[in-house]
Amino acid sequence: MSDIQQELSNHGMETFILEQGASIVGVADTAYIKNYTSEYNDIISIYPRALSIGVRLSDQIMDKVINGPIKEYEVHYTEVNKQLDNISEKVATFLTSHGYKALRIPASFIEDYHSLQGRFPHKAIAVLSGLGWIGRSDLLITKDFGPRIRFATVFTNAPIEAGQPTRTSECGECQVCVKACPANAIKGTKWSLGIKRKELYDAKACYKHLLHYKKQLGDLICGICVGVCPYGSVKIIRMIE
Repeated sequence: MSDIQQELSNHGMETFILEQGASIVGVADTAYIKNYTSEYNDIISIYPRALSIGVRLSDQIMDKVINGPIKEYEVHYTEVNKQLDNISEKVATFLTSHGYKALRIPASFIEDYHSLQGRFPHKAIAVLSGLGWIGRSDLLITKDFGPRIRFATVFTNAPIEAGQPTRTSECGECQVCVKACPANAIKGTKWSLGIKRKELYDAKACYKHLLHYKKQLGDLICGICVGVCPYGSVKIIRMIE
């Protein structure tokens, strides 16, 4: 295997991305997206692979967000997004320097605020790469970090081996996020691959509640569902038990 092939192998790419500060990395086959929507066919036709890059949120900060967002979380949220954008830019540059195409999607780039939807759903790529599943809260849940993680995505045509999609939820009968949501936006439906977002979560109800916090913090963030998820905190698991 040549040096370039080694660098572009799954191990080589993962090592490179982790060295830039990422906490977790996955690779998705974008062809799976066609099974659920035709909205992104223009991207898929050019980029058969997508790198899912995650940076974990601070447990010390997230443990304080159980009852509502705080300024410290708003600052941290912004800093982690900037870190992800910096990492994804380095990854895109790395790929293009080897002659491949790369399209990076910023960590937080909301195009429709009322539906709280960005240019492309990072969690969809994380699920298709096998990094985790979607919780009742419509958040991406990983076994190692729960939902306490932010993502960015880099599309590419580099020949990287893709992971297998996660198809079912591991939330069991847990309803912690449903009960904790102050906006009553979480419907309690258990996720499986292909389920529509609106079946899990009322984005409009969430948005209306976020406007209340924006007056206090200057940003559309809450984080309660992130903070209370048992997969994200041993402290919370002990409280539930």
